[in-house]
Amino acid sequence: MKTYSIAEINEVLQGVIVGETTKKITAPIISVSERLKALADGDLHTPAPVNNRGDETQLLAESMSNTLANLNSYIGDIAHVL
Repeated sequence: MKTYSIAEINEVLQGVIVGETTKKITAPIISVSERLKALADGDLHTPAPVNNRGDETQLLAESMSNTLANLNSYIGDIAHVL
């Protein structure tokens, strides 16, 4: 049976913790960036991702949602005038 040193165990644990933390930070940003790509391709109807984390990524998602609502409102106003 192989034994592992405390340093080896620590290294593995740090890798897992860093990986999970990175995923938690980047996942909401990736989600909004994918929605922005769809917007750039003309998709005005797919809702923005929902995020209730209470941090900057929530603000980013809410801003995306507001942008979509405003764009749709502007387009509706223009269509009404035309």
